[in-house]
Amino acid sequence: MDHNNSKSWDLQDLVLNIETVLKNKKDNIDARLVEGRAQYVVLSPGKGDSEHIVMGLASLPKNFSTPEHNHFSEEIAVCVNGSGQVDIEGDVHLMNKDSIVYVPSSLNHVTTSNREGLTVLWFYAPPGSESKWIQEE
Repeated sequence: MDHNNSKSWDLQDLVLNIETVLKNKKDNIDARLVEGRAQYVVLSPGKGDSEHIVMGLASLPKNFSTPEHNHFSEEIAVCVNGSGQVDIEGDVHLMNKDSIVYVPSSLNHVTTSNREGLTVLWFYAPPGSESKWIQEE
């Protein structure tokens, strides 16, 4: 049998995992609390399971804003639960379930959740900026 390092996940299981970390305010083996929100790096070269892309989830509590930040990586964010917005240097993109937002490289942006919170599935390429969120083994 060929072992080609391919993988698959159940999105609802990933969402339940990260939202449970946020709700219980307690890290688990996969996800951790970072600056008031939950982060889960699912796939990353830093974890040794991909080469050129990163996939993860973030779950924000209700009425929460991330600090303004930027990263060299381009980002795709898919809203999988809740709602909110992404402000990319004044260009505001509303996020509702199944919305997709593209954040170009190196642009300052802030993600804000609404009253029900916000959970997003995100992808970064090239990798690198996610390293601060990877759990120490």
